Amino acid sequence: MSDNPEKWMGKVINSWMRESKKKWRPQQLWDWLQGYDFPPVGHDEDPYLWLLRALGTMKDEKAARDEFAGLVRRAIEDQPDLDVAAPGKRPNQVLYNLFKLCGGLSRPDQLGDVLLGFLRRRRLSGEWRGLDLRAALRGALIANQKDTELVKVWIAMVKGRKDEFLPGGPFDGFAGLVKMPLKTTPGQPSDEAIAIGLREMTDVLKDDSDRRFRFQSLLRQVVAIHSNRATWWRDFIAMADDGRWPTWAVRCLPVAILPVEGESDETWFLWKFLADCFVHPLGDGLMVLKDYCLGEFVEVKLIPQATRRVLKIAEEVEQQLREGHEPTDRVIRAIAGSALDEAEQIAEYETSGDVQVYFAARSSLLEETVIRVD
Repeated sequence: MSDNPEKWMGKVINSWMRESKKKWRPQQLWDWLQGYDFPPVGHDEDPYLWLLRALGTMKDEKAARDEFAGLVRRAIEDQPDLDVAAPGKRPNQVLYNLFKLCGGLSRPDQLGDVLLGFLRRRRLSGEWRGLDLRAALRGALIANQKDTELVKVWIAMVKGRKDEFLPGGPFDGFAGLVKMPLKTTPGQPSDEAIAIGLREMTDVLKDDSDRRFRFQSLLRQVVAIHSNRATWWRDFIAMADDGRWPTWAVRCLPVAILPVEGESDETWFLWKFLADCFVHPLGDGLMVLKDYCLGEFVEVKLIPQATRRVLKIAEEVEQQLREGHEPTDRVIRAIAGSALDEAEQIAEYETSGDVQVYFAARSSLLEETVIRVD
């Protein structure tokens, strides 16, 4: 065995995959899922983790995962009663690790249909080390969706409705919606499903003391999973507007200014309180076009010189909020006031014409006496 046990295991798996083209030996997979035939290290770890890490050492990891997932599918298809009569001395260990392995592989084309078979038969039961096998199946289903077939299942979970077979709560349902692709465009998320999920989660979290942190985590989850899209924060503003998110949820968006997609460079989404600060100092340089998100954002038209001045303050507000400041009305105004004061001092030192603009904007902010309670 080499000094790298994962690489050694990768070679063993690769050998099994090659041999399977000549002679099919599914028993090896079932043995692995019970913890047999692994390097003599890391016995405290579940077998599925060893298999996934070993696949990660292969030269063409994507091709290896595709091929391995195809063999996992074949093994499942060979066992029509797998959910009630799994092979091995510890059948529940086999099933638990099988579902976790499928979740880690995330190969909907190879695994989606066979995993749905477990859900449709609704015969699975039992636990492995206190963990419900149906919860492990749920994770595998979430990671291996081919289309929107399970949309009603996930929405029911988000809404807190209990299913007699498949366990799960609002956060599980949300994860299902986020990873659910469109049937018409495989690999692309369903914006409608994500919008429904986020709107429902604002209700779930409304009385939670950590609601902002937890809701921001959901937003980041969407962005991380579908990182190939650069417009998520703009899309979230549209979802918040259509879904009439409460103020606290809108404030979880870590953006104070954002260009409007498809419009000219002069058109922006801007937090309304910033627009209110600058609307008089900038005069014709700032024009409010439309309200969004119950008045939290506005669409504005800015001339280039005005854009530079507003961006300076808005980006400082964004930076402070990303560093963990809670986006309450009082905190936001304090951050903006500090940014305007600093910008005013710099402009005065540089004898810039921006001094009067920042002074007037700060004065406008200070004159605002109505503080909304979050």
